[in-house]
Amino acid sequence: MRYLTAILLIFACLSSSAQDSNNCKIVLHYQTILGVNIYAYANPEWKFRDYYRSDDTITFKFHVEDCMGQGHMDTYKDRVLIARQYFINSLGTLKAYTTNINAVTLEEWISVETYFEPLEDGIRSYYDSTGNIIKKQKFKRGIEVQGE
Repeated sequence: MRYLTAILLIFACLSSSAQDSNNCKIVLHYQTILGVNIYAYANPEWKFRDYYRSDDTITFKFHVEDCMGQGHMDTYKDRVLIARQYFINSLGTLKAYTTNINAVTLEEWISVETYFEPLEDGIRSYYDSTGNIIKKQKFKRGIEVQGE
């Protein structure tokens, strides 16, 4: 299944410098329950808004509360809710190399991408096709917590 390994790039233009939560033109990186990495370009209009990303039969719906990624994400398969995850703000600004390609000249270059990676925090719930919770996992600052 293609969506399990795909890296989804939401926007091609990436910020070249760190931003704070008041000026949030920065990339957010989320890890989904399906192992899909989602990169989204945050902007001030995102606050308290829902965002959708679909691929094949899977839809990810984000409710982003601030520019550093706090909020929750619902995962749907064939329009049925299968999971909900909660995220807290990234602990800091991260950087990674990224390859860029000029669409006209096909020239390639490497740049440094600045991004936030929100951490899963709270109860991750999985649902069956009738909406009943079938499994729960607890996370604290990105780490699964056992026995609580």
